[in-house]
Amino acid sequence: MAYSVWAEPKGILQEKLQKEIEHLAKCHRSPVFAPHVTLVGGIWLTSREDIVARARAVADKLKRFTIRLAEPSAGKTYHQCIYLLCKEDGDLLGAAKNIREAMDVKIEGKYMPHLSLLYSSMSEEGREMVVTEETANFREGGLVGLPSAEFSVESITVWHTPLGDSSCKEWSRVLEVPLQP
Repeated sequence: MAYSVWAEPKGILQEKLQKEIEHLAKCHRSPVFAPHVTLVGGIWLTSREDIVARARAVADKLKRFTIRLAEPSAGKTYHQCIYLLCKEDGDLLGAAKNIREAMDVKIEGKYMPHLSLLYSSMSEEGREMVVTEETANFREGGLVGLPSAEFSVESITVWHTPLGDSSCKEWSRVLEVPLQP
């Protein structure tokens, strides 16, 4: 069973991002998912109870932090099709590192914090077109209603995210744990 730890926006920002994800999913026949920044993915521990215990323990040591979203970009993989990059700062990168260590997860390459807007295997040309549209929308304040967007991470969530489920229908939230003030 695969699990992930996320930072999820709340309130108005969450609502606006959810609407945009739903809009893009409908336009491109793709899955709908909750807006989130994956702090750690691919967690393969022995039991759900172990993951929950580790999430609680690391949350007790983490302070709240802010995630700042940048303009839309496109990636080359299904789960990184269209996304908003996150501005990398010490608090975000430190939190992700601490969670990776607590969950005993090693990553290859550099961690790239981002908030996905669309999961798809569309062509590179299609991705470029969507990024152009979303960038214009973002700059006009339409995407999130602000010229730039940020959110305070006051909790982390653990999600069951089975590999191979590209529909996201089997994804489910297991736990939400508050961070320290």
